Amino acid sequence: MIKSITRLEYKIGDRVYHFLCDQDSPIGEVHDALCAFKAKTVEIINAAVNAETKKEEPKTEDPL
Repeated sequence: MIKSITRLEYKIGDRVYHFLCDQDSPIGEVHDALCAFKAKTVEIINAAVNAETKKEEPKTEDPL
């Protein structure tokens, strides 16, 4: 199957980032998809920060 797509491209520093979607995608759905990507990215970042924080916390011994 051959299909036309739209590619959004954004360059940050030396890296180029792409978002691909169907050519006839409604702009509202494109917005929703980008928000979902952002939410998932923030979730991954927060999980990594929490894991790092737990690793750095000093272990306290139970006095009992």
